[in-house]
Amino acid sequence: MRNALFVCETPWDDDDGVLVEWSMRPFAEGVARRKGWRFLYRTFTTGRELASLLRSEVPQRPGTRVIVYVSSHGSGGRINTAGSDVNVATVARGASRQIEGIWLGACDIGRSRALTGFLEGGGAVWAGGYTGEVSWDATALIDQAVLGETMRSGPVRDQAGAVRALAKSLRGFSGDWNVGHGGPLRLRDAIRLVARSRVQGSRPRDMTTELLDKLGWTDTE
Repeated sequence: MRNALFVCETPWDDDDGVLVEWSMRPFAEGVARRKGWRFLYRTFTTGRELASLLRSEVPQRPGTRVIVYVSSHGSGGRINTAGSDVNVATVARGASRQIEGIWLGACDIGRSRALTGFLEGGGAVWAGGYTGEVSWDATALIDQAVLGETMRSGPVRDQAGAVRALAKSLRGFSGDWNVGHGGPLRLRDAIRLVARSRVQGSRPRDMTTELLDKLGWTDTE
């Protein structure tokens, strides 16, 4: 079985709550097809649905690499759907241990315990996301870069591998790029990465500083 990119997306709405037609599906699917990966796409509107998807519908064949991409609105460290706010840390605890890494394309998720939860409960090696409110246009570009590089890089087995893959993903951007929605937010301040080694007993570490150092984006002021 081919390696798989598993995309879970909520229906999008605009600032007035009106449902819109845009979606990250064509962008993510294009990246997966170009890399020769199997593309799996599901939508969700509740935390229970997302938990079920990440527990039961992730490919389980040993040796298959699985990267998960969750695309949604977010605020207050939670995913926002049309019907509810999703506590992602609760979802993370039941996620399939077949997942190698997960990228959360949702505002503000990086400030919560959600990222670490995927490593502690679900067994992923790395998880990343945004620490603030970011624009949809910016995330469309960043998310594609992250997915493409992590699929291309080969299996990520430890913290150093996660830092290398994410650094390659982001190297084409400026750390000072304003990616904020509703206010200024530099890319270097908007990214968070946690990772662990794929060995028993390895605990998650926040690798954001190491990532910024690798990119040369660390503030010297």
